[in-house]
Amino acid sequence: MKRFYGSLLTTAALLVCFAYVGTFATANNDDDDQVHTSKLSYKSYTKWNILLPKETFTPVSGSIEVGSGYKTEIDGMALAIDCNADGKVDEKAKGTGGLVTLKGKNADGTKFKYTVRLKNEGGWKWSSSGALVGKVNGVRVKIIDQNNNGRFNDFGEDAMVVGKSNIASFLSRVINVKGELVEIEVATNGKTISYKPYSGKAGILNLRAKYKAKAKLIAAIVVNDNGDYSFNLANAKQGLLIPEGKYTIESGKIAMGKETALIKKGTSKVIAVSADEPSVFAWGGPIRAEFEYTRNGQDVTFSPQSLWFYGKAGEEYHSWVPDGSPPKFVIKDKKGREITTAKFCGT
Repeated sequence: MKRFYGSLLTTAALLVCFAYVGTFATANNDDDDQVHTSKLSYKSYTKWNILLPKETFTPVSGSIEVGSGYKTEIDGMALAIDCNADGKVDEKAKGTGGLVTLKGKNADGTKFKYTVRLKNEGGWKWSSSGALVGKVNGVRVKIIDQNNNGRFNDFGEDAMVVGKSNIASFLSRVINVKGELVEIEVATNGKTISYKPYSGKAGILNLRAKYKAKAKLIAAIVVNDNGDYSFNLANAKQGLLIPEGKYTIESGKIAMGKETALIKKGTSKVIAVSADEPSVFAWGGPIRAEFEYTRNGQDVTFSPQSLWFYGKAGEEYHSWVPDGSPPKFVIKDKKGREITTAKFCGT
């Protein structure tokens, strides 16, 4: 099996050359190092509309392991769940999905609840459908147990939303609140969040000024090389103040009307953020396609299942909805003469 690396002659309409150019802004750190603490409360979401950077569905295998674990049983096509950990199943999810709230106690004796989304795709899986909600410097934050282990303080693994957005970054030790950087710490029992001004070096990162696409940038999540700082820069037209360091684009989303595509790291380049000057990162279109193929004489065979799309900086675009405009491939000989063309729907 060989892999071809080339440019698309026609691409999905989501990625064409169009650059938005913005200006830069900076924010000053607060010299006050006082630690503040605010309460967190759990909120269930019956309709999940938070875009997670790494949504995880965990297979159900005899139990849902949150806290001490909640027994499950397969009842025909339904999934029966022990929602109060008393050893007896008391609720069922039928068909292709469902929503249940688990109740129990923390190790310190305090009560908790935990709502899960259930889906059946040839086997039952579950994911968190709730968040710890509180405020940092007067701004609402939501913390999501993205790795489904029942805890909400796994930096770089769990997720969080800062402000009124429904776009989550990874849970970050430092967040940007109204232009200022703040260090946070989440209590093990999930009851409080502590925060204080960030005192390290910081710089501006702009992912909007040199992003080329006809589509709207919905999410653009970056993570530093240690995995404990993460930010969404999709709406930061003038760039965003973040701690100094090396970052990569880990996830994202673009949309144009009903057409959407997700973004993941792929072979994305490292972005250096320094306090010395703003960092403006060039990415997006035009995109290139890579695909595996086999050749038998004059016959060249390849399929959409072995097709990858990469942007200018190496970021990968996937999960196109709908499939989008089918790319056109031109097969040429060693002298550059066209042999044939091929076209099929995107991935």
